[in-house]
Amino acid sequence: MSLMYAQMGMAAVSAFSQFSQSKHQHKMEEINRKYQETMSGISAAQQLNTLTANEISLRDAAVRAGVSIETQSLEDRAVAEVAAATAGVSGGSVKSTMRGLMRSRLMAQHSLRKKVEAQKRAATQDRRNVALSRAMNKDVSVIARPNTASALLGLGASMIDIYDSHQPHGSKTTDILAGWGR
Repeated sequence: MSLMYAQMGMAAVSAFSQFSQSKHQHKMEEINRKYQETMSGISAAQQLNTLTANEISLRDAAVRAGVSIETQSLEDRAVAEVAAATAGVSGGSVKSTMRGLMRSRLMAQHSLRKKVEAQKRAATQDRRNVALSRAMNKDVSVIARPNTASALLGLGASMIDIYDSHQPHGSKTTDILAGWGR
């Protein structure tokens, strides 16, 4: 009988150890989940910062291009006016040249505006992609919390198995329970 009690004691120690280990494992899984979510948040923030920096650079480039278009247009008009005055030309041909220069300026501005709009749409889509990626990378799996009742139930089952292994045939718990139904 002392072997049976020793085995039961070892089973109790083992059950307690497993329960403690599962509690510790649960805490570690929660800590790991928080860490992963924090790292995902930091990564998303870095991506958004990069996107913002790129948008600022694109906006600055667009402003510089707009100023360049205006400057070039003014220079072209001035050159055309000087050339017309030097040649002593006036009238329809000069007005036609000025309209052509204005049309060129307007087309360049329109092209620049369309390019900036396309870049803004791309940046908006990139921001959506970052947000979607962050949402998709969020861990929503269930982390099972260790249950004392389950641990005790498992310990009880182990104790019964040990007890039954030391009983003669016909006196085991299953034999006794089978006799109750009659």
